[in-house]
Amino acid sequence: MHMIKLLVQTGISLLLLTACMKVQAVSGQSSPIPAMAPDSIPADILKRADPEHGIPLDLVVITFRKGVSQASKEQAIRTVSGSVLGGVRINPATGVDGAYLVRIPTTADIISLDNVIQALSRRPEIASASMFTHLDPPKHN
Repeated sequence: MHMIKLLVQTGISLLLLTACMKVQAVSGQSSPIPAMAPDSIPADILKRADPEHGIPLDLVVITFRKGVSQASKEQAIRTVSGSVLGGVRINPATGVDGAYLVRIPTTADIISLDNVIQALSRRPEIASASMFTHLDPPKHN
């Protein structure tokens, strides 16, 4: 189990998610879109960060609005060629079931990542789409 913090924008508010997460090995294969956000992250997630920007350029954190169907979730993620790598579950009383960590293989730079986020944000079933940001400060020796 690893402690991870994610900053997720939901509408005009920001949620700071701190969770003990199961770390799992991830194959390169696309997985089905789960009905509820997974409660795990890939073991190598922090190694994916682009050195210039400090964030992975192929990852997006997505939350869906309450009551969104499984088919709508699949459609939204598939429209950006995404595959779910993991996520963080949130108490359903907050209105969202969790944050999905989605790999977008077509984003190679910060501009294309932002374009995907903007496209996802315009979809009515999506509460938020944002860059993956790890909030733990870097360790200095």
